[in-house]
Amino acid sequence: MKIVRKKNPEWYNKNVVFFDTIEQSIIPEYANRLAQFLAGNLDLVDLNGDDLTAVKKQIPQAQLTSTVGPTLSFMFFDPDPTSPWKDPRVRQAVSMAINRDDLLELGYNLKKLKEAGLDVQGPWHNIIPAGETRWWVDPKGKDQGDSAKFFKYDPAEAKKLLSAAGYPDGFSTVYQYTANRYGKLFNDIAEAQINYLNQIGIKTTTDVQDYSSKYITQTFLGNFKGIAFGYETPFPEAGSYLTRFFTEDPNNHSKVKDPTMTKLAQDQAIEANEEKRRALFKEAQVKNGENMFYVPSVAGAGSGWGGSQPNIKGVDYRTKGYGQGTEEYVYRWKA
Repeated sequence: MKIVRKKNPEWYNKNVVFFDTIEQSIIPEYANRLAQFLAGNLDLVDLNGDDLTAVKKQIPQAQLTSTVGPTLSFMFFDPDPTSPWKDPRVRQAVSMAINRDDLLELGYNLKKLKEAGLDVQGPWHNIIPAGETRWWVDPKGKDQGDSAKFFKYDPAEAKKLLSAAGYPDGFSTVYQYTANRYGKLFNDIAEAQINYLNQIGIKTTTDVQDYSSKYITQTFLGNFKGIAFGYETPFPEAGSYLTRFFTEDPNNHSKVKDPTMTKLAQDQAIEANEEKRRALFKEAQVKNGENMFYVPSVAGAGSGWGGSQPNIKGVDYRTKGYGQGTEEYVYRWKA
C-alpha cells in the first residue's frame, strides 16, 4: 500500500518547485523499511540509532539527520485524594529514583554513537519537552533553580522523602503502560523504571495494557489506580502541554487542580508578548519541578534519526510534530 501525493498546479507560490509526485509507501515493519532503503527502493526512512553505522557502511554517501522532537514522556498518578501520590514528597521521590542519563543511554546508545563521530543529543525533558527549545527550561540549568535537585538521581534522598511522607518501608502500587504502540525504545525505558521504583521501596505490580481497549480509553484519561507511564502527543504549539496538564481539559491525566498551575496555563495562552510568555513557561516548569505533579522522563528526548539517499536535497530543513507532509517535503528535490 502507498499514499500518492500530486502537486497542486494552482499553488499560490509559483516560486516553489514541487516534486510532481510523492509516493509514500506504507511498510509497518521497521526491518522491511530499512531493507528497502538499503536496496535503494526508498528515498527516505526513519532509522534506529543502532543501525546508523551499518547504513553508513553500506551507503557511504547516505545523509543522516537527527532532531530532538516534541514527544514528551512522563509518569503520572491516579487522582484519588487518599492515595500516596497526593503528597508532593512521594512524587519528588519518584523523580529522584530514576537515573535519566542511564535511561538515555539505554534508549539511544549515546556513547557508541558519539564514538562513531555522530552528533547525538541527550537532554532531559521538563514538563515542556526538550525539543521545544524556544520554551523549554533545561532541568540541569540555572533557570530551574532549587527544584533542579528533584531531577537528579539520588535514591538515598528519595527514600528519605518517602519516610518523611509516612512511608519508611515504602508501599505497593500498580505500574501501568502500553507496550503495543510505541516500540522497543519506549518499552525498554518503561521496564527499566520499574527497577528504579522498586529500589526505593515502591513495590510495583506491572499492568501492561492494550493501547486501544484500556490505556488510551481509561488510564490516559485519569481513570486508573497507581502510577502510569506514557507519551504526550507532539503538539504544534507548546502552550498545549500546559493547557492539557493543568486545566479542566478531559485529558488532564492526573486531574491536577492546582490554582497556580491553572493560572499559568491560562495566562500563557493569552500572552502576546514573547518574553513575558517565556517567563510564564519558565515559572510553570519550575513549579512543576517543585511539586512533580507530572514526572518527566527521557523517552523522546534523545536524537531521532532519519536517512536519505545521496540524491535527495533539502533534507536539512526539519519540522517538529506532524507537519512533515506540508512543512518538509516542499523544500526537497532530487538532484
